[in-house]
Amino acid sequence: MLKKINNQSGFTAFEIVIVIVAMLAIGAAGYFAYQARQDKNDYSANVPHKKTTAPVKSSQKVLEIKELGFKMTLPPGLEDLEYRASTDNKTIEDIKGRSATFTGQALFGTKALASKDAQNCSLSADGGPLGAIERLTTDTSSYEFASGPEKFKKVGSFYLTYSNPQSYCSLDNKDLQDRQHELLKQAFDSAQPL
Repeated sequence: MLKKINNQSGFTAFEIVIVIVAMLAIGAAGYFAYQARQDKNDYSANVPHKKTTAPVKSSQKVLEIKELGFKMTLPPGLEDLEYRASTDNKTIEDIKGRSATFTGQALFGTKALASKDAQNCSLSADGGPLGAIERLTTDTSSYEFASGPEKFKKVGSFYLTYSNPQSYCSLDNKDLQDRQHELLKQAFDSAQPL
Protein backbone atom coordinates (compact mmCIF):
# COMPACT_ATOMS: atom_id res chain seq x y z
CA MET A 1 0.00 0.00 0.00
CA LEU A 2 1.44 3.26 -1.10
CA LYS A 3 0.68 6.34 0.88
CA LYS A 4 0.92 9.70 -0.91
CA ILE A 5 2.80 12.26 1.10
CA ASN A 6 1.82 15.86 0.41
CA ASN A 7 4.69 17.81 1.94
CA GLN A 8 4.65 20.96 -0.21
CA SER A 9 4.95 24.52 0.98
CA GLY A 10 4.64 27.81 -0.88
CA PHE A 11 2.07 29.81 -2.76
CA THR A 12 -0.39 28.55 -5.28
CA ALA A 13 -0.78 30.24 -8.63
CA PHE A 14 -4.17 31.58 -7.50
CA GLU A 15 -2.65 33.35 -4.46
CA ILE A 16 0.06 34.92 -6.60
CA VAL A 17 -2.53 36.20 -9.09
CA ILE A 18 -4.57 37.75 -6.24
CA VAL A 19 -1.47 39.57 -4.90
CA ILE A 20 -0.59 40.88 -8.37
CA VAL A 21 -4.15 42.10 -8.99
CA ALA A 22 -4.18 43.87 -5.61
CA MET A 23 -0.83 45.54 -6.34
CA LEU A 24 -2.07 46.69 -9.76
CA ALA A 25 -5.26 48.13 -8.22
CA ILE A 26 -3.27 50.08 -5.60
CA GLY A 27 -0.84 51.31 -8.25
CA ALA A 28 -3.66 52.42 -10.55
CA ALA A 29 -5.42 54.27 -7.72
CA GLY A 30 -2.16 56.04 -6.83
CA TYR A 31 -1.50 56.96 -10.45
CA PHE A 32 -4.99 58.43 -10.94
CA ALA A 33 -4.75 60.38 -7.67
CA TYR A 34 -1.36 61.78 -8.76
CA GLN A 35 -2.72 62.70 -12.21
CA ALA A 36 -5.77 64.41 -10.69
CA ARG A 37 -3.51 66.51 -8.45
CA GLN A 38 -1.24 67.42 -11.37
CA ASP A 39 -4.22 68.36 -13.54
CA LYS A 40 -5.59 70.57 -10.74
CA ASN A 41 -2.20 72.32 -10.37
CA ASP A 42 -1.87 72.78 -14.14
CA TYR A 43 -5.40 74.20 -14.36
CA SER A 44 -4.92 76.69 -11.52
CA ALA A 45 -1.59 77.84 -12.98
CA ASN A 46 -3.09 78.43 -16.44
CA VAL A 47 -6.38 80.08 -15.51
CA PRO A 48 -6.29 83.68 -16.73
CA HIS A 49 -6.83 86.25 -14.02
CA LYS A 50 -9.32 88.96 -14.83
CA LYS A 51 -8.32 92.54 -14.26
CA THR A 52 -11.90 93.73 -13.75
CA THR A 53 -13.49 94.11 -10.37
CA ALA A 54 -16.89 92.66 -9.68
CA PRO A 55 -19.35 95.28 -8.51
CA VAL A 56 -19.60 95.41 -4.74
CA LYS A 57 -23.11 95.38 -3.36
CA SER A 58 -23.82 98.24 -0.99
CA SER A 59 -24.29 95.74 1.86
CA GLN A 60 -20.80 94.35 1.39
CA LYS A 61 -17.71 95.86 2.94
CA VAL A 62 -14.30 95.87 1.27
CA LEU A 63 -11.37 95.33 3.61
CA GLU A 64 -8.02 96.73 2.45
CA ILE A 65 -4.95 95.13 3.95
CA LYS A 66 -2.43 97.73 2.89
CA GLU A 67 0.47 96.03 4.67
CA LEU A 68 0.18 93.08 2.27
CA GLY A 69 -1.10 95.00 -0.77
CA PHE A 70 -4.52 93.42 -1.32
CA LYS A 71 -8.20 93.92 -0.65
CA MET A 72 -11.11 91.54 -0.31
CA THR A 73 -14.88 91.81 -0.21
CA LEU A 74 -16.41 90.68 3.08
CA PRO A 75 -19.61 88.67 2.80
CA PRO A 76 -22.53 89.44 5.14
CA GLY A 77 -21.78 88.09 8.61
CA LEU A 78 -18.12 89.11 8.53
CA GLU A 79 -18.44 92.90 8.66
CA ASP A 80 -16.64 93.08 12.03
CA LEU A 81 -13.53 91.25 10.78
CA GLU A 82 -10.29 92.40 12.43
CA TYR A 83 -6.72 91.61 11.46
CA ARG A 84 -3.19 91.95 12.76
CA ALA A 85 -0.54 92.28 10.04
CA SER A 86 3.18 91.71 10.03
CA THR A 87 5.57 92.33 7.14
CA ASP A 88 8.39 90.21 8.55
CA ASN A 89 10.00 87.88 6.02
CA LYS A 90 9.99 84.18 6.81
CA THR A 91 11.56 81.43 4.70
CA ILE A 92 10.31 77.87 5.02
CA GLU A 93 10.96 74.61 3.17
CA ASP A 94 8.50 72.04 1.94
CA ILE A 95 9.01 68.30 2.46
CA LYS A 96 11.10 68.12 -0.74
CA GLY A 97 13.49 70.87 0.41
CA ARG A 98 12.11 73.64 -1.85
CA SER A 99 12.15 77.00 -0.11
CA ALA A 100 9.54 79.76 -0.16
CA THR A 101 9.71 83.24 1.32
CA PHE A 102 6.66 84.71 2.97
CA THR A 103 6.81 88.51 2.85
CA GLY A 104 3.95 89.18 5.23
CA GLN A 105 1.12 87.70 7.22
CA ALA A 106 -2.30 88.82 8.44
CA LEU A 107 -4.04 87.01 11.31
CA PHE A 108 -7.84 87.23 11.51
CA GLY A 109 -10.57 87.33 14.13
CA THR A 110 -13.88 89.10 14.68
CA LYS A 111 -15.30 91.31 17.40
CA ALA A 112 -18.26 88.94 17.71
CA LEU A 113 -16.00 85.97 18.40
CA ALA A 114 -13.83 87.93 20.83
CA SER A 115 -16.92 89.14 22.72
CA LYS A 116 -17.87 85.50 23.39
CA ASP A 117 -14.49 84.60 24.92
CA ALA A 118 -12.02 87.51 25.08
CA GLN A 119 -9.26 85.44 26.65
CA ASN A 120 -9.17 82.71 24.01
CA CYS A 121 -10.88 84.10 20.90
CA SER A 122 -9.15 87.47 20.51
CA LEU A 123 -6.39 88.25 18.05
CA SER A 124 -2.90 87.79 19.45
CA ALA A 125 0.63 87.97 18.14
CA ASP A 126 0.64 84.16 18.01
CA GLY A 127 -2.51 83.52 16.07
CA GLY A 128 -5.94 84.41 14.85
CA PRO A 129 -9.05 82.39 15.63
CA LEU A 130 -10.08 82.49 11.95
CA GLY A 131 -6.68 81.66 10.45
CA ALA A 132 -4.04 83.55 8.49
CA ILE A 133 -3.35 84.91 5.02
CA GLU A 134 0.28 85.03 3.98
CA ARG A 135 1.88 86.83 1.04
CA LEU A 136 4.56 85.14 -1.07
CA THR A 137 6.67 86.08 -4.06
CA THR A 138 6.90 82.47 -5.31
CA ASP A 139 4.26 80.17 -6.77
CA THR A 140 4.05 77.38 -4.17
CA SER A 141 0.88 75.70 -5.48
CA SER A 142 2.86 72.50 -6.19
CA TYR A 143 4.81 72.57 -2.92
CA GLU A 144 4.11 69.98 -0.25
CA PHE A 145 4.17 71.50 3.21
CA ALA A 146 3.81 69.28 6.28
CA SER A 147 0.87 71.37 7.46
CA GLY A 148 0.19 73.67 4.61
CA PRO A 149 -2.23 76.27 3.45
CA GLU A 150 -5.77 75.32 2.55
CA LYS A 151 -6.11 77.85 -0.28
CA PHE A 152 -3.71 79.44 -2.75
CA LYS A 153 -4.28 82.37 -5.10
CA LYS A 154 -2.30 84.58 -7.45
CA VAL A 155 -3.13 88.25 -6.84
CA GLY A 156 -1.46 90.66 -9.23
CA SER A 157 2.29 90.01 -9.18
CA PHE A 158 2.30 88.07 -5.90
CA TYR A 159 0.64 85.06 -4.31
CA LEU A 160 -1.54 84.62 -1.24
CA THR A 161 -2.17 81.53 0.86
CA TYR A 162 -4.92 80.98 3.39
CA SER A 163 -4.24 78.70 6.36
CA ASN A 164 -6.85 77.38 8.74
CA PRO A 165 -6.73 78.20 12.45
CA GLN A 166 -4.76 75.65 14.45
CA SER A 167 -7.75 74.75 16.63
CA TYR A 168 -10.99 76.05 18.06
CA CYS A 169 -10.49 79.04 20.31
CA SER A 170 -13.35 77.83 22.51
CA LEU A 171 -15.52 74.75 22.26
CA ASP A 172 -18.50 76.87 23.38
CA ASN A 173 -18.13 79.06 20.26
CA LYS A 174 -17.13 76.52 17.63
CA ASP A 175 -20.33 76.99 15.57
CA LEU A 176 -19.70 80.74 15.28
CA GLN A 177 -16.01 80.14 14.55
CA ASP A 178 -16.83 77.55 11.86
CA ARG A 179 -19.38 79.87 10.21
CA GLN A 180 -17.00 82.85 10.20
CA HIS A 181 -14.12 80.66 9.04
CA GLU A 182 -16.16 79.65 5.96
CA LEU A 183 -17.03 83.30 5.31
CA LEU A 184 -13.35 84.28 5.49
CA LYS A 185 -12.54 81.62 2.88
CA GLN A 186 -15.17 83.23 0.63
CA ALA A 187 -13.59 86.64 1.23
CA PHE A 188 -10.15 85.18 0.37
CA ASP A 189 -11.51 84.05 -3.00
CA SER A 190 -12.39 87.70 -3.78
CA ALA A 191 -8.85 89.02 -3.02
CA GLN A 192 -7.46 91.55 -5.50
CA PRO A 193 -4.37 93.76 -5.55
CA LEU A 194 -4.70 97.30 -4.22
